[in-house]
Amino acid sequence: MTILRAITFAVLVMVVTSNAHAMDEKSIKGFTEAIIKLSPDIDPAEAEAVSVTSHRMSRQLARDYRSVGPAVFQNFLINIRARQRGYCAHYARDIGTKLKELRLKTLYLHWGAADAGTHLEHNVIVVTAVNHPFYDGYIIDGWRNAGRLVWWPVLKDSSYTWKEDLQETAWLHDYELIAPKKPDAPKSPATAAKSEPVRQKPAVQAKPPTPPKPTHATASLEISG
Repeated sequence: MTILRAITFAVLVMVVTSNAHAMDEKSIKGFTEAIIKLSPDIDPAEAEAVSVTSHRMSRQLARDYRSVGPAVFQNFLINIRARQRGYCAHYARDIGTKLKELRLKTLYLHWGAADAGTHLEHNVIVVTAVNHPFYDGYIIDGWRNAGRLVWWPVLKDSSYTWKEDLQETAWLHDYELIAPKKPDAPKSPATAAKSEPVRQKPAVQAKPPTPPKPTHATASLEISG
């Protein structure tokens, strides 16, 4: 009887995993297409990379955090110290860290916060086209559905009113945090003296031209359920 239960459980896990994979593949495709429509200047390969990375990381983090739905119950487990991680900010931070590694050129990452400073605070990553405003983008939310990625247009999210956290947005673009330079090998005093560069008077630099004011393309947005 015990063996039969084990087999039944294994089959159920395989079915659930297969359904989740199929659901994610459809969502990945939809999110990729939605990102591409944000601007004609977006590289489709970058759009796909953001979509795939966000979906895969969201599922992976749910396993790593041992998340239990609904999401608020995971918060309860953390509060009673039955879990270590799984808050919305954990998802945003860890997904954001992975997205930083893409070093995007045609897309831009933002940090979104709703009800900041309260017990209802919620944090997500937002992706936009380069030089497009925060409110033109899509949220990337791994917490809300306990690992099943939610991607909604910022302005069409009926559950939250989002604002950009500029300090955290700056962190998303501080690439030195993910790829620190290797320190140079120490030099002997004699070698250092020989290799000391000749100090020259710095040239006077002309004032850089004022960049043109960006224009924003109107995009047709798609929403994943």
